[in-house]
Amino acid sequence: MEELLTQIEAALSSISDPDDRGRDTAKQKLGDFRHKQNVMDFVPIILRSKYSIQLRRIACQILEQHIKDMWLFSEEANKLEEIQILIQYIESNINDTEIFNDLQSILAEITLFDEFKTYKNFYTDIFSHSVPYYRALSTFATNLIEYKSEIAAFLQIRDDLIRNIPQLIQKVIEGFPALPAVKAFNSIVSFSSWDILKQANFNKIIDNVCPAAFVPIINTLLLQDIDKQTLKQGFNAISTIASSVEENILEITPLLTRYFKFFEEPDTISSLHHIHEALLKFEYIELSDYWEFFALHVSHDKSRKQLHAQTISKLLEIISYSIVVPPCYDDSETDSDDQQFAQQSAIICSLYRLDREPAFSFVFKIFNELLQDFNVDTFNSNIWLIYSMKKSNFSKVLLDLTKFFNQAIKEQPKNSCLMKGFLFTAREVLSSLKLNEKLLNYIFGNSLQLIKLSSMQYECVTLLDEFAKNGKLCQNTMAAISNSYLRPKSIKYLCHAAGLTDPQQSIGILNQTFADILSKGTFPEESVDKLSIYISGLAGLVQANSSAPCSYIVDHSSVLNQWFVELCSRFKATEDQNLLDIISNYAIIASYYGGSLITLLLENFMNISPKYATPDMFNAFQSLVRKETDNSLLENLKQNVIISTEVMFYNKIPLEKEVMDSVCQLLVFIAQNRFDFLYQDDILFLIYALIGSGYPAVVSTTLAAIFEAASKILNDVSFQSFSDNFWGILYNMLKVLISDASFIDIIEMSYALERISTVARPTVDGTLQIAQHLVHDFPSCNHIIKPQLIKDLISGDRKIILSLLLYVVSVARDIQLDTLSNIIERRKFRLKYV
Repeated sequence: MEELLTQIEAALSSISDPDDRGRDTAKQKLGDFRHKQNVMDFVPIILRSKYSIQLRRIACQILEQHIKDMWLFSEEANKLEEIQILIQYIESNINDTEIFNDLQSILAEITLFDEFKTYKNFYTDIFSHSVPYYRALSTFATNLIEYKSEIAAFLQIRDDLIRNIPQLIQKVIEGFPALPAVKAFNSIVSFSSWDILKQANFNKIIDNVCPAAFVPIINTLLLQDIDKQTLKQGFNAISTIASSVEENILEITPLLTRYFKFFEEPDTISSLHHIHEALLKFEYIELSDYWEFFALHVSHDKSRKQLHAQTISKLLEIISYSIVVPPCYDDSETDSDDQQFAQQSAIICSLYRLDREPAFSFVFKIFNELLQDFNVDTFNSNIWLIYSMKKSNFSKVLLDLTKFFNQAIKEQPKNSCLMKGFLFTAREVLSSLKLNEKLLNYIFGNSLQLIKLSSMQYECVTLLDEFAKNGKLCQNTMAAISNSYLRPKSIKYLCHAAGLTDPQQSIGILNQTFADILSKGTFPEESVDKLSIYISGLAGLVQANSSAPCSYIVDHSSVLNQWFVELCSRFKATEDQNLLDIISNYAIIASYYGGSLITLLLENFMNISPKYATPDMFNAFQSLVRKETDNSLLENLKQNVIISTEVMFYNKIPLEKEVMDSVCQLLVFIAQNRFDFLYQDDILFLIYALIGSGYPAVVSTTLAAIFEAASKILNDVSFQSFSDNFWGILYNMLKVLISDASFIDIIEMSYALERISTVARPTVDGTLQIAQHLVHDFPSCNHIIKPQLIKDLISGDRKIILSLLLYVVSVARDIQLDTLSNIIERRKFRLKYV
């Protein structure tokens, strides 16, 4: 044994980082040794002080796991003996903080096992033992809070704890160091009441423990269901202590925001003013969230403004010198810059709510200074002011600035700084204000002119996109489609918006604008860019109003089909992204129009490499499933999807998330509407292929939807046969989760399994197969496959698959079980074996 420990010690000392590979090696060696020897034979040796702190912490971990594994199977006498041994370890390591805390944590956790049969020994030790149980007390109380059982044994423990709170508080005050005292106090105070806390001397708690102990007192007022009068008494009692200690005054704001109205009453208003006076001694920025709440709360009520007049006056004075116009930054602004802008924005909003006049004066003053010698760096550094104005509804300032920039551009048409100022402010005006048609035309028309004056195409296009996305149109919207500076995507937005207003007129303008390429009939060799704009515009019109454009498409179907075939051929040869964009817009048209165009899309789909498939294509195929009755065409669609998935799977072609979503949506749509065209083998292949796509959560959700569809469509015998094949898929999911799935994947896959378990009852053969695979393939998880678990598996318990999956993943991935449990709990799951 000594030789083994020496080897482990050498492995640890050979590296500088104790959390690196050497530590894992040492832990593995000890773990192997643990299965050959009694843990209690070698852990005491490891805990001798001559060994390194790293090795002794590993020993603590192994001891903890051993106790957890063996506790339920141990005799009562053995349990008590192990607790006494553990207490001896704690005493002998009292000067080693990390080991001391690790051992105390184990003590607290095992005390919670086995219906707390040993808790009285532990509880007695808290009061009488010479060693203060710092962390043990905190952990014990915290776990007791989280345990929701109403079993009599647990209720008795809670009653005992509540009954002994005064003694515990006294012991914490007298014997615990500062940080453990706060943790312990925070835990036990949750079982307390305001009456008990009043009996304790607040000042003594603060003086003897540390100022942070004030927080549990605040939490008691926040969280406990106490009557209004008791709350106000508590507020008056703590106001003097709160205002005298800096850390405390910063912690009291949550209490103020929750019960502000209560504290405005006559018997507590003086305490509220007292605390506000203390808060005003701090820089505004530190408490901007609270003062923003304060401004919002009192600004709409004259009587409240009068009640807090002195506080408001002082606050406005502080705000006036808290706002500092930031210097010029380079293009890459940091997080701290963004934080400063957000804080400055909050200040402006508070100022505006409390008193509009100084707010207007302040903003105009800053921008007047900026515009006197305008440059883009200074403007970029003060963008936050415009956001502030938007948030505070400074419409007059925004409009005036937009007009200022527009007038300045006429005088200096090549000044890119002024151009950027106009485009930015115009966009904010458009997105935040209700504008009349005259003003819309003013901004829109000037935007189109600016495109011709400047090279800032991107900024101009984002403004035009804003027009289209929000449906804010003016009389010359469609005129923009002939502008060669606009992107096809922007054309689609504009045509979509115009189509909502007047589809017939929009189609006429589109047809007239592109009459030259339509009249030729042949593929426009020299005008591919113009073709891209035309197809984008037509896609936008179809999305806005499918009925009117469809008749237009019928009239031009011959030339449109010819162009599409040529596009697919050229893309196969060149893989030009611009051509793919046009094809994708064709798919949008096909999804609404259908007919020969969607047939051509399906026929040419395999000429487009699967790695270039777009969501619009798969969405178009949903339309085919919805409308088409030709079974051969549907069979062709299914085979295309399966073949393309096979190509992506075997060639390890990465998929974009949007494409993956659209593929899965198509599969679900087919299952829900034409299940007869998805055979069992097809579904199994698709799921097996897609599980390794990098999006396991999406695939598992798809599988759940398919199972739910199958349960509604298939008879009992067919569905049982269908669901029997699920276990192989589950095992593949396990391998993905154990290798690299994220927490989000784990949660979503668990949710999908929960859905499946409600319709597909596990079979004996299937559940046994999973258990055998786990035992055989995951040695690190062998010790969790316990007899009761196997029994539940054989019994076909619906929920066991979910518990098993999460438990295995947590062990194999070395995820903290409490962390995983808390995450799953938010999704309303309960882990049976954690």
